[in-house]
Amino acid sequence: MYLRTRNGKFELKIKKPSGEIKIEQEVEDVEEIKKYFKTNKNLEDFTKEDMIVFYEYVNNRKKYKKEDFIIDLDNLDFGYSLVEVELLVDDESFVDEAVEKIKTLVESCGIEMKETTSKRRMYIKTVKPELYETLFN
Repeated sequence: MYLRTRNGKFELKIKKPSGEIKIEQEVEDVEEIKKYFKTNKNLEDFTKEDMIVFYEYVNNRKKYKKEDFIIDLDNLDFGYSLVEVELLVDDESFVDEAVEKIKTLVESCGIEMKETTSKRRMYIKTVKPELYETLFN
């Protein structure tokens, strides 16, 4: 789980076990985020008083849409780049079907689908290697 701000808005992302494809629940409603953290404070105060910044980077993103797919080309300010293909579903029962559709799209474009290191983990590995050793080795 992680809390971030993007364009001045808070987003809570909660990872779900999924195997080879990353699945995240996204919570953007401020009241739902506050409920998740069991706080009545406004989120600005909560993050300043009760949390520490674990990482901070700038993502220069180019965003594309093809049919129902969202394709993000990310170039991060610490030298890491990757492509993400997303297909949003309203119900978890459609996840397997969405995964197959993503695989079909990626293969039809002649792109090799492979596991990548998350932006957060790569940031820690690149910018804070001693912390990376502690956390992941």
